[in-house]
Amino acid sequence: FLTERHEGFDVNLAVDWRPPLEGSLLSASVFHTDITNLISINTNDTPNPDNPALFRYGNVASAYTQGFELSGRARIIKGVYLDAGYTFLDTRDNVKLRRLEGRSAHKVNAALAAKWRAAGLDLLVRASFNSPRPFYPDDTTTVWTDPYVDLEAQLSWTFRDWLRLFVNGFNLLNAGDATYLPKPPRGVMGGVEVRYL
Repeated sequence: FLTERHEGFDVNLAVDWRPPLEGSLLSASVFHTDITNLISINTNDTPNPDNPALFRYGNVASAYTQGFELSGRARIIKGVYLDAGYTFLDTRDNVKLRRLEGRSAHKVNAALAAKWRAAGLDLLVRASFNSPRPFYPDDTTTVWTDPYVDLEAQLSWTFRDWLRLFVNGFNLLNAGDATYLPKPPRGVMGGVEVRYL
């Protein structure tokens, strides 16, 4: 593979603003990056029922990525916070004149965190939405995937300063497919964390 280089101009501007509400924060940023010999993961062949999509590393001779991000945090009530964000991503293969493969133009994420200190309980729920992504099994075919939502949750109980019990649920909406979004199916796991003081 050729060495990936970031050339031209790479800009990242960010602005933070704290509204007159305790525990609140709003942020915005814009970015643009020109890239030479971008290392990307490309579709290797057209998938079929017997052969799911195969992927390989490749170089994109000239490309750019640009967009903006918005994020915010707000305190709902004491001990409960909501974080939310939105990212718009515009990408371009300057040689083949098309979007970069496998990248969503729109992504929305949110997280709700709650802490009950007196009982030692912590709850975290996270979700993200990803818009359709383009894939190119060959030079004449464009496949757009379905949008998907990834949802996970974690509940933990700190029984003592040195002992914590937790249970995690991941991919709760069972997003994914064997062709263009291979990922573990819906699952739940639990555990015990012991700290040596």
